[in-house]
Amino acid sequence: MPDIKLCGDNAAMIGAAAYNLYNDGQFADLTLNADPSLELPYAKSMLN
Repeated sequence: MPDIKLCGDNAAMIGAAAYNLYNDGQFADLTLNADPSLELPYAKSMLN
């Protein structure tokens, strides 16, 4: 994971998160809605 100062591209960050969830077999159905304040549980450990 690059330094936080290099993580400005939202599309790349969402793609990386989606890739991890996809590899874990976690999929959403068609009722999924956007949540701009969603926290990714593993992300905080990457920032330390």
